Amino acid sequence: MRIGRQVADRTQGNGVAAEEAGCHALGMTPTAPEPVIRQLEPRDEEQVMAAHAELLADGFDFALRHDGEPWQHHLDRIARERDGVDLAPGRVPATFLVLVVDGVVAGRVSVRHRLNDHLLQVGGHIGYAVRPAYRRRGYATLMLHHGLGLLASRGVERALVTCDDDNVASAAVIERAGGVLEDVRALASGPAKRRYWIPTAVDPGPPTKPSGYAPLALHLETERLVLTPQTDDDAAWMAELLTARDDGRTWTTGDALEKIATMRETIASLGIGVLAVRRRTDAEPLGYCGLVVGRSTVAEPEVAYELLPWAHGRGYATEAARAVVDAAFATGRARLWATIRSWNAPSLRVAEKLGFRPHRVETDADGDVIWHVLDAPAPAPSGLPSDPPLPV
Repeated sequence: MRIGRQVADRTQGNGVAAEEAGCHALGMTPTAPEPVIRQLEPRDEEQVMAAHAELLADGFDFALRHDGEPWQHHLDRIARERDGVDLAPGRVPATFLVLVVDGVVAGRVSVRHRLNDHLLQVGGHIGYAVRPAYRRRGYATLMLHHGLGLLASRGVERALVTCDDDNVASAAVIERAGGVLEDVRALASGPAKRRYWIPTAVDPGPPTKPSGYAPLALHLETERLVLTPQTDDDAAWMAELLTARDDGRTWTTGDALEKIATMRETIASLGIGVLAVRRRTDAEPLGYCGLVVGRSTVAEPEVAYELLPWAHGRGYATEAARAVVDAAFATGRARLWATIRSWNAPSLRVAEKLGFRPHRVETDADGDVIWHVLDAPAPAPSGLPSDPPLPV
């Protein structure tokens, strides 16, 4: 990561922490809109590319988008990098998030889950930037603390953050966050780099809400099932589950651990995610089920599930998904989505049982995707019971 030079009030660089020294540690002014830090969504393309154009003049790659890469391919690649899957040479697993203020993409943060030789010398763990119109509000500091929290959740105890040697404002932000200078390293080209180590366990300050909704309940029970967050002990069966997909890939337990860490991180940062599904009688793992952004949004997420092959055809998917749907509407959400391939008859039947209705059909390189929608039930009239749930 590179924290770039600040000229006047310019906040730039790969991992910009260039804010005025007078800002408070999480310096949102009392009248400032509450920021949201979340994953990229399909609707963000125009704003992200506008931010990219603004910061390109400063030499900062805001979007990290390959030339000519379709937006959905870009989102898919970012998701693979988050999971540590099919990494390009020189890349490491990383989480890419955007900071949104009043519905506008105002900044972004990239959190590298581990360091390679280049990142150890120059880049570091956390890279972020703020659009010019949103500087001097403490947003860069907020993203830095958010990145530290994500690294802590992955077991990283110290984060490396760097800045140009003459970038006094950036150095002040890093030091306020608990950064301890290790050294200043001269490079073959460009300015020397100040290299700071920050303990990830520092108090991140007031948490930010990922949305205007309550977090998804993390313990759900049905007649036959219990749904709870995954742990590292689930890596073996998770690898078996993911390998059973028809994509030809063999997942190792190490791959599965990375995936599980991403799932926990999503729950922490967005308030939604997927849960392990187990039988109540013997705690036997069956798969997972929950809410994902997917092709939709945090406000209107997708219901997703995946079960081990031997657990198919027993009603477990419908039972688990119904519990997740009820929990999702309990967060205050008014609409949910399910995107299902036209050939996936079992999942189409599950969606129908849950009350989803077909909304539209989209086509990509792999064929037709049917979008299904489910709206929250209207409140029952006062004094009258609501309709009983449908049978599984």
